[in-house]
Amino acid sequence: MSGVTPTRDRRRRAGVDHDQWHATLAVDPADPYLFDHPLDHVPGMALVCGLFGLLRSAAADGAPGLRPDGRRTRVTLRFPGFSELDRPVELAVDVPTASGADPVEVTLRASQGETTVSAGSYALSPDAPRARPAAGRRVTADTGPADPALVHRRRPENVLISAATPDGDSLTAAIRQPPAGHPLADPAARLELIVDAGRQFATMLHHLARQARPGDTFVLLDLTADLPGDLTGDLGLRWTPTPPRRGPQRTTLELLTDGAPTGRLEFRYHVASPAVYQRLRQPSGPAVEQGGAPDAGRGLVGRPA
Repeated sequence: MSGVTPTRDRRRRAGVDHDQWHATLAVDPADPYLFDHPLDHVPGMALVCGLFGLLRSAAADGAPGLRPDGRRTRVTLRFPGFSELDRPVELAVDVPTASGADPVEVTLRASQGETTVSAGSYALSPDAPRARPAAGRRVTADTGPADPALVHRRRPENVLISAATPDGDSLTAAIRQPPAGHPLADPAARLELIVDAGRQFATMLHHLARQARPGDTFVLLDLTADLPGDLTGDLGLRWTPTPPRRGPQRTTLELLTDGAPTGRLEFRYHVASPAVYQRLRQPSGPAVEQGGAPDAGRGLVGRPA
């Protein structure tokens, strides 16, 4: 998928020592998951997988406060620009040492030269005991998969959610376990699986509930995730409609564990027509071949994983 070989150094800022782990993201355009179909940029899930992989490497290397140990995970990521295929992507995880803070807040960054293509934070904190499963209907992981076209996937094994099921005023989808050998089948990649499943559900909802036009591109601006320490059991996502807002689209999802709400994901993005996307990517050039899947853009919803 997106391998990283980290290096470590120590820096001092504002009187506080920071350990920083660096790596160059390994990007393989033949990767059947990250490059499910042809793209004109590095997909956003490559950045997410690379940064989360670097976090795990830092934890294994002794970074304080980074071992999950059943603690709650809070992640924020911004996507201020496209990540291009013709330049290396440098990843960095910055951890304050001996700060005494709990949780320790870690800074994340992906860049190409002086250009930041993703930045955010990661923190772990104590989690409350899991609530008892909610009564009523539960969408389980063996529910049939979503239509690949609605989640902008070509390969069936990359469809990570079920078809949407009505749940009162809401829509619910199960998070499906990828087949053996898939990069996200690794239990260590549970966070990546949930984030990408949320991205796919947000994409599908725009088709089902917001009348997306053929060829629309989803350009992600930022994402937030607040996830429980225990990620076992039947996992699902629930969306409840909210009044529309001016400006960028916003999709907020509940994470369900065995039917009970245990976490939250939010994606904020613009929706661009093919003509607008072409101007974003190549202001004076020819149209870009998107491989028949209209979700290329700056971030996760925009950058198919």
